[in-house]
Amino acid sequence: MIEEPPLEIENFKISLNSKTDAGTEVIIANWVDVGRDSSYTFTDLNLVSTKRYYFSVKGRDGLGNFSNIAVSDGFVIDLVGPIVTGISVPQDQLLPIYQNASIDVTVSEQLSGANIQFSSAQGDLLNIDPSYKIDGNQINLAFVPPFTSADELKIIVEALDLAGNKSPKIEFKYTVSYLGDYDLDGEITWEDLGVFVKAFEENDLGKELGPIAGTAPYYKPKPDGVFNTRDAMAFVRMWHWDKKNNSGKMIAKLLPTEGASLSTSFETDHMLIYPPKGTKAVEVILNYPVADMSMSLPITEAITANAITLSKVDTLTGQILLNAAYFNDGDLPIRIDLRHIQSKDNVPVDISYNFVGENNQNLSSGYQILDIKPVPKEFALHNNYPNPFNPVTTINYDLPKEAKVLLIVYDLMGREVARLNDSFMPAGYHSVQWNSRNQYGAQVSAGVYFYHIQAGEFIKTQKMILLK
Repeated sequence: MIEEPPLEIENFKISLNSKTDAGTEVIIANWVDVGRDSSYTFTDLNLVSTKRYYFSVKGRDGLGNFSNIAVSDGFVIDLVGPIVTGISVPQDQLLPIYQNASIDVTVSEQLSGANIQFSSAQGDLLNIDPSYKIDGNQINLAFVPPFTSADELKIIVEALDLAGNKSPKIEFKYTVSYLGDYDLDGEITWEDLGVFVKAFEENDLGKELGPIAGTAPYYKPKPDGVFNTRDAMAFVRMWHWDKKNNSGKMIAKLLPTEGASLSTSFETDHMLIYPPKGTKAVEVILNYPVADMSMSLPITEAITANAITLSKVDTLTGQILLNAAYFNDGDLPIRIDLRHIQSKDNVPVDISYNFVGENNQNLSSGYQILDIKPVPKEFALHNNYPNPFNPVTTINYDLPKEAKVLLIVYDLMGREVARLNDSFMPAGYHSVQWNSRNQYGAQVSAGVYFYHIQAGEFIKTQKMILLK
């Protein structure tokens, strides 16, 4: 038996259909004879983007026989541009000055291209060399450091899908971290100082700062591969700028007490704060009432072979901030000079403190209210008041240091009338009253009396008059 060759296709017919949600077929364009053309364009159709459409094709041979109907997988009309669905780096996250910035913008569909606009508030575009590339439904934005401190980078993205639809223009803004803000918390703090000093000591050039160009805070670093005083001064300038523009950072912090207890001592004109053994970095904040006393730091700001010490004193509001980081252990006491102005009572001083050791180990931290007792600079016995008096008078005396105090009242004949004190007394301002009675409790007669003090090597006598 001889098989006859298949008949050639004389013409094709094509139709366009859709389906309802229930699955019922809906004819969009009825069968159209397209001859032997391999393509056909439907026009004047009111298609919507929410439905799926299907092409149906059948062929007819020379005898008028039709083939089986072939149905396409379907297609959806794309009338909407892509939508941004995610971004790899949140806009509130600071960009490190020395790290490559790579930001992935993810959109809702495959992309054919994008229009990207870059800008820098500090005009840093040529330096940071921005670029981008497209991978499927992602746009990768890349920036090459170093950036300018506190700069603001603005990126406008317009994405194009495969159908040529454009997304709305979307603006992203990123802020570059401050120079020296190693922990990216938006501040130049004692923790950052500790990181810098450790990097300096270990020659960790990844944390190098200088030389720098520009003005604070918009410094542009130009690292030279050497840790030296240029790097240290760059940090110092940023620290001062930060404290000048953030005065609230000089308020004592309500820190929980952890680690070793705060160790202090007080002398006539100063107090000492003793860092725990092994201290590598410290922050001390003192707030005091300016009407009662003044406080100051005797040390000058210094960059030495042993440490970097930074301080700020506000005498108007009564605030002192001290930050220090040590190349070696900083166990030497911190001196604060004191001067009492009016009050002879204890003066409350708020203090918060942080001491950390190697590898940021917390050695001691907390918040306290110190009652600082005024201590006079020299021994003194003051005039009693009132004088003349009846029947009670007050006698004041000053002790610059602890001493055995003997305070006795004598009559004109040099006889002891009353012993007002015979004991060791602490340094400070002291008062005692005499009620014009003798050592046996009997009232003495009117007349002239003497009160005599002996405190260590200090001896003095004053006269008073008792009236009746």
